[in-house]
Amino acid sequence: MRILKKLHRRTSIKSKGILYVMLLIAIIYTSVSILVLSSARRNLVVQLKQFHLSIAEKLAVNASDSILSGDYGFLMEQIRQLISSGQIKGVSIVDSRGVIIASNDISNIGQSDRRLSERLENALENSDARREISESDLFLSVEIDGDILG
Repeated sequence: MRILKKLHRRTSIKSKGILYVMLLIAIIYTSVSILVLSSARRNLVVQLKQFHLSIAEKLAVNASDSILSGDYGFLMEQIRQLISSGQIKGVSIVDSRGVIIASNDISNIGQSDRRLSERLENALENSDARREISESDLFLSVEIDGDILG
């Protein structure tokens, strides 16, 4: 503590001013950097969610076409391409009965998924539940003109 007092007494006003200005510049620079980085991170997260939502919407349109036509080959090929390109980690598409009609795990096709069936029932009852986005999951109802197909 004595060393700081001696240093403070021996330092000229000009040197003290320069030190205080440098400290102020460092604090401002750090504050601005933190604000810019947090804002950029927030924007990237929003863009990533929008990107995933657009992929899910495209899959939902293709799924509605597949459900109506009964041809799931194109939908399965699109899922395979999205997974191989790293755009999605996994997907399950259920019809209105809760039966998985398309999935990245072929062994799940034809089985019923209780969790997705419950979400589908909630979507039928509540229009807000037709689209749920969390950190790692996205639930989007497959519908045509408001009629939920899956």
